[in-house]
Amino acid sequence: NVNITNVVNVTSDTYDPNETNNEDNDTVEVPPEADLEIAKVANVTEAHVGYVVSWTITVTNNGPDAAVNVVVSDVVPVELVDVSVVSVDGSFANNVWTIGDMDVDEVVTLVINTTVAKSNVNITNVVTVTSDSYDPNMTNNEDNDTVEVPPEADLSVTKVADVTEAHVGDVVSWTITVTNLGPDAAVNVKVTDVVPELVKFDVVSVEDGTF
Repeated sequence: NVNITNVVNVTSDTYDPNETNNEDNDTVEVPPEADLEIAKVANVTEAHVGYVVSWTITVTNNGPDAAVNVVVSDVVPVELVDVSVVSVDGSFANNVWTIGDMDVDEVVTLVINTTVAKSNVNITNVVTVTSDSYDPNMTNNEDNDTVEVPPEADLSVTKVADVTEAHVGDVVSWTITVTNLGPDAAVNVKVTDVVPELVKFDVVSVEDGTF
């Protein structure tokens, strides 16, 4: 934070009757500047619906001057809910982290927890940092990390006999029903039927797949 004043003088071998205008100057103000750097890292690379993911955000002031009124904006995707602060330097509200002023080489962190609310997506969480001080390098003012949430399918199986009592030689029909309760498609579904040793069985019908 300096004011640079550049002075010039003019002279000649000829007599100058007015030397009050032989010198002039101009001043350029160079305000403070601070290169802020931000990083965001998730504690996992893969999660499922209902899992809690912790995100650590780190802000560094690389200088050369102090940074004034540093603010971080955390763009939380809709696939993440229940945002809560674990630890913070400064204050955090409405997905905005207000840090305040930062000295040269100062490092501050924020840890927040979020709950995964959707499957079969890649969740990318983006953060940006700004301040009232001039930043000579804006390439490191934004960062993100991605957590993969693979597909999931809640499979339900039921087995029902057509009678509650039978005798030797009686034919009992067992109906097996499999339901995919979602939220995504189920891949390569198999059912294993543990048939008691005292029962001889035949498949009457298979509506879907093979047995």
